[in-house]
Amino acid sequence: MRVLVGTPSLAAPLLVILAGAACNKILANDDPLPMPAPSAEHDADTATGRGGDASLVGIGDAAGEKQAQDGAQGVESDGAGGVEADGATGESDETLANESSGSEPRDVDASIMDSGGTDADASSVDDGVTGPSCNRLPNTCGPLGSANCCRSSLVPAGTFDRSNDPAAPATVSAFRLDIYETTVGRFRNFVAAFSPEMIAAGAGKNPNNPDDPGWDPAWNAYLPGELAVATSSTKYCGYQTWTNAPALGENRPISCVDWYLAAAFCIWDGGRLPTEAEWNYAAAGGNEQRKYPWGIWEPDCTYANFFDVDHQCLLAAGPFNVGTDSPRGDAKWGQADMGGNVWEWVQDWYATPYATPCTDCANLTKSTYQVFRGGSTSDYIGSLFTYRRSTNEINDGENPVGMRCARAP
Repeated sequence: MRVLVGTPSLAAPLLVILAGAACNKILANDDPLPMPAPSAEHDADTATGRGGDASLVGIGDAAGEKQAQDGAQGVESDGAGGVEADGATGESDETLANESSGSEPRDVDASIMDSGGTDADASSVDDGVTGPSCNRLPNTCGPLGSANCCRSSLVPAGTFDRSNDPAAPATVSAFRLDIYETTVGRFRNFVAAFSPEMIAAGAGKNPNNPDDPGWDPAWNAYLPGELAVATSSTKYCGYQTWTNAPALGENRPISCVDWYLAAAFCIWDGGRLPTEAEWNYAAAGGNEQRKYPWGIWEPDCTYANFFDVDHQCLLAAGPFNVGTDSPRGDAKWGQADMGGNVWEWVQDWYATPYATPCTDCANLTKSTYQVFRGGSTSDYIGSLFTYRRSTNEINDGENPVGMRCARAP
């Protein structure tokens, strides 16, 4: 049963939950092909027996908004609380079947798609520490465990189709994007420095978007009022990576983080959450419109950490160390794990269809759900598609969701 809880108190502690139960999420699995009408289906994890019994935490009047949305759109909730809702264009059973078999959602130039791989080179990758999260941390990330965990690369400006949909073009200015998902070790430095009023009003503005107001001081109310790292027997999160003290998992991605903490971390670290358009652009290789971040090749566990009948990539162990599948699973500009491992929050609220026109745009208008992208260790192959959109309540920290930060070029 889904439980929607009201606005958290300023005095509420930060709970980094260590319980290892499977979790549920709300998936807005947008298909890039125009479809006649939205529909809704059960969460794929629950349908295959992988769903867990988890609560989804809402804010403010989210419960009323959700009830209204369910009534208006016919969203169906399963017993474990997982919902899979189609997005801007809807999704049919036939489309899902095509995705499962690896069929392309639209015609894409095979000569472009076959290129695949990464175009990142030494000149575009920055190993300099751009924020405090890597202070005193050794270079232990990547496939050899020797790379700077804070490295980023330049993503050049360009135009592409969001979610591979020609009806949703977007232009993105140049920006830098972290190579790796934020690790437990980096997040530990944030925890050590944390206070509920640590982010200044207006901090973290996207320099390419004049409509971005930056951090809203009202969001401080949704940050924990006191620092506490605790276990909980009443709340669950699938594939929790946090430990109370430094341990062997410092290079795993931080998981089970809500949007407010993800945004606060990136701003504190000298960056910001990427917009959905920026994230999608980097994952799709810009106008290459890749099906997967690495290209067209159907993945196994050497490309990404995900789950399906044929590929159970250390499911019990949860997220890999960041960059484990590099370089084979890397995106065009060198980003690792943009498919699988943990979902990644983006800046935008969920809206469908995409707003047009879009030049460095972001949906900053509050709605019921916030967007995250990329799939996770507990999700099936379709979650790895670069056009897949997923959503959840903004302060739900009970899913395998983390973040990677965008930065000024």
